[in-house]
Amino acid sequence: MKKFKIVGVTILSLLLIIYIAFFIIIPNLVNLNKYKPSIQKIVSDSAALNIDYDDMHLYATPNFSLKILLKNLKIKYPKGNEIINLDKAETTIPLFPIFAKTLRISSVNLNGISLSLNIDEKGHYDLEKYIIEQINKNKEKETSAVKQLPIKYSPEMPKITLKNYIISVEDNKNKLLSKLQGDIIKIDDFNLEKHIKIAANGLLTENDKKQITYNIKVNSYIPQATNEEQTHFELPEELFNPFLQIAKYNFNAELTSDLKITQNKDKNSINGILNLDKISFKSQGTMLPESYLHLNFKNDDIKIDSDFYTAKNEKTDIIGEINLGKKTNIYSEMQERVISAFEKNIDKLKLIRRVSIEFCNISPEKIEQFDMFSDPQKILKEKNLTKSIISIHEKFGKNALLKGIDLNQSATQRERNKLIGGHNSGEN
Repeated sequence: MKKFKIVGVTILSLLLIIYIAFFIIIPNLVNLNKYKPSIQKIVSDSAALNIDYDDMHLYATPNFSLKILLKNLKIKYPKGNEIINLDKAETTIPLFPIFAKTLRISSVNLNGISLSLNIDEKGHYDLEKYIIEQINKNKEKETSAVKQLPIKYSPEMPKITLKNYIISVEDNKNKLLSKLQGDIIKIDDFNLEKHIKIAANGLLTENDKKQITYNIKVNSYIPQATNEEQTHFELPEELFNPFLQIAKYNFNAELTSDLKITQNKDKNSINGILNLDKISFKSQGTMLPESYLHLNFKNDDIKIDSDFYTAKNEKTDIIGEINLGKKTNIYSEMQERVISAFEKNIDKLKLIRRVSIEFCNISPEKIEQFDMFSDPQKILKEKNLTKSIISIHEKFGKNALLKGIDLNQSATQRERNKLIGGHNSGEN
């Protein structure tokens, strides 16, 4: 019994010595500043970026993790333009996953970060173009290097916290400087194959003029990527530039959201709220009075509450509920739901200038599961009829087949069929 006690005390003593050594010896033994030139060369060779920092320090935590503290980090393009300026960064790496040949970073805390971007006339960001250029340039080398790595990366991403952040977007052509700045951005519960949670607050300014304040929370699933390996990446021809449009119409608002987006059997569900308050914007040279739009999502239901100015003395009130229901591509079912939403939400005593209809969450047609009230033969018949109508329209033009109501003297469908985007298409 005495021997077991001695062995037990000896083992505990050794573990205690190792534990103390972990805190004291490792941080003092490894001086990361000595490797600064090597780190700069690795970043330059792999990402073609120049980095500089004042101090990099390593220390240990009681839960067997290593923390790397970095001060005054600057990242620049090869030509010298600065992308990131950071006061302090702290990265935590747990040791136990490394024993299983997996590298996982548990947290990244960034304090006083400034990100500088430029946007061109097509809505492309300089950093976006640079990353795609480097990926295409190093694709073959990158793929072979990854195959040789003795350790794999965990799909579980770190908890990322940005404090006192400024994201600047400069549009030189339109002489516009947009800034997103705030106290905090948190990215949590982040798994590349499953989900992500984001919370942020701050404000958007355009040329130092306050436009939008935001306090957003989003908890969402991440769509699964295709298994096909992409060998070459290209930028889309042109992208929407939201900053330019916000400045053009002098759009002001207070945005608040708390949303949870989930997917079950290829069906998306949204729960939570999205509110836009104190909305005002310029229309025909005049700033409109403040409006609001409140949306409350509950699976397939959307409750709408709004008080919206479309002109200086013209206001639209919409208070209603829309049930999206099951997915369909049957014309009669879609028509029924659109008419139902119209009847339920539109005030018939007011003049209507425009009605807009939007269908979201479009997905490819797959195997369809009918409920007990569906008539499969009737649905198949309507689908075949719709396909035949589309085929005739594509071959002979949209006016080759019309409804009887479209032949009335006051009907406009025949003329509208000759237009593309409101302009003459050249079709007789």
